[in-house]
Amino acid sequence: LDIFTDKIVDADQGYGRLFFTRDWKPYNADGAAPQSAYGLDLEASWLITESAKLVGRVNDPKTRRVVLAMVDHALQVGFDKEHGGVYGSGPVAGPVANKGKSWWQQADGLVAFLNAFQMTGSVKYWDAFEKQGRFIEDNFVDREYGEWYTSMAADGQIRSEKVGPWKAPYHVTRSLLEVISRLGRTL
Repeated sequence: LDIFTDKIVDADQGYGRLFFTRDWKPYNADGAAPQSAYGLDLEASWLITESAKLVGRVNDPKTRRVVLAMVDHALQVGFDKEHGGVYGSGPVAGPVANKGKSWWQQADGLVAFLNAFQMTGSVKYWDAFEKQGRFIEDNFVDREYGEWYTSMAADGQIRSEKVGPWKAPYHVTRSLLEVISRLGRTL
């Protein structure tokens, strides 16, 4: 938990660093701008919260700051405010470079927004959770045969495949079970 809160996450900018030297200094090849993978940050945000609970640090201010910084950054830079959905990646300062949207980013965004709402009670996180849920329902769920589609291209076209070498069902299942469990405590 300390490695995440002290080394991996840049809480001032709100993103998880992707690369490091052996002594945990941030590394960007050829001086490139730091990149943010919005889905990874959102996934890490709620998993850090769960880890903090397990080690008895549920109310730790540093952990809370890190978690909310990542969610806020993803909402500000990596979230489609018009349609909903979490984009792929881009420079930390923006703009989004990869406007594709993958199933796992959507699943982890759903949990992250709900987690942030439960931590703060802030309506902005609840609104993001609702918009994210509608986006998933309208675009990713195959109502005829079940399961979620793999991805949406930047132009809004859904890739109709639902399985592939990188698609594992645990993101969707874990997300939905987490939301069901959390909503039972929220409502």
